[in-house]
Amino acid sequence: MFYLYQLLDKISFRLFLIYILLRHRHVISLRRWQKLCLHSILRPSQAEDFVTLLPFLSTYGRNQLHLIDIGANIGQFTLDFRKYIFNLPSTCFEPVPATFEILKSRFDNCPNTILFNLGVSSMDQTLKFHIYSDNTLNSLYNYDAALTTSDERSHPFTSLDVHTRPLQHDDSISRRIFLKIDVQGMEVDTLEGCSKLLPLTDFVLIETSFASEYEGSEPSFPYLCKYLLDYGLLPAYFQSYGVTSQRPLCYERDVLFVRTSLLPSLLF
Repeated sequence: MFYLYQLLDKISFRLFLIYILLRHRHVISLRRWQKLCLHSILRPSQAEDFVTLLPFLSTYGRNQLHLIDIGANIGQFTLDFRKYIFNLPSTCFEPVPATFEILKSRFDNCPNTILFNLGVSSMDQTLKFHIYSDNTLNSLYNYDAALTTSDERSHPFTSLDVHTRPLQHDDSISRRIFLKIDVQGMEVDTLEGCSKLLPLTDFVLIETSFASEYEGSEPSFPYLCKYLLDYGLLPAYFQSYGVTSQRPLCYERDVLFVRTSLLPSLLF
């Protein structure tokens, strides 16, 4: 029965994305729209990040936003944003040197992208990161035992020191900010390190947890909601978490927070 539910969910999710695309065809160019339609059918979990932005972007253009990608890894989110939405000026932060070298090689011919080999936190400091064979799992923290029984989270193969610091207001950024944070357990500290930019930020896409995903940590979702509310940012969309037979309920989700003035777009 559960597998039938999964099948129906996959079909309905694709139809949901196509519906949004049809309703908001005018937001992006025809060529980008066609690519995003195809991506929604073939890779809906990846396309979702961008399709669900469309209702909120109807009043924006490519000259009105600046993308800040914290925990950029090899830069896939930034590249996809440019491919499917707007070719925005971007600033990417990735603290792990080996991963940063791959990131740098992918943006050799992108003059409107600035790359930093460091992390973002509430203070200037050096932290020890656990490095995994899957570089998307690199984290300051050990994963909770409940998540390490059957996957690569149980096997970090090394650790290294990385530099992190708070972000300062950059007068060269004259546009409104789209802030994406994917930092494997450091979301709260990283967000506090962005406090000087949050008054300029209209969108925050951040991974949140509803259970203790890391050893010694509390679920981040309640704190992130309270913290961002003080800056006029509210949760507007919960990304699909991918139901599995092992975990039919979610313990984490990417959540899109938007400025309160954009909330009427939910009534599209």
